Amino acid sequence: MFLFQEFEILYEDFGGFDGLYMKMLASGIPTSVHLMWIPLSELDLGQQFLMALRLTGQCLNGLWKSRIVSYGRDWVVEKVRNINDDIMMVIVFPMLELIVPFPVSII
Repeated sequence: MFLFQEFEILYEDFGGFDGLYMKMLASGIPTSVHLMWIPLSELDLGQQFLMALRLTGQCLNGLWKSRIVSYGRDWVVEKVRNINDDIMMVIVFPMLELIVPFPVSII
């Protein structure tokens, strides 16, 4: 935080550090700074909450798309599909045959 304030004072003629950075980008001057640390004290409570929520969402999304989780997810979906098919064949379809009369089921 103190480093950021020092940059602001040092480059206040150019509009602060952010202003200098934007002018350098607009002029096509190569810069090595593309992502800058923003202190949490600069963000209000809602922005801090949204930042934490977004980072958590990105981590969960990356985990969900990982190879191990994809393999496990596909395995579980296959097992649930097989169990569902078994339940339909053993319980549901025989009950439907008892409920629905034969002449109606032919049509």
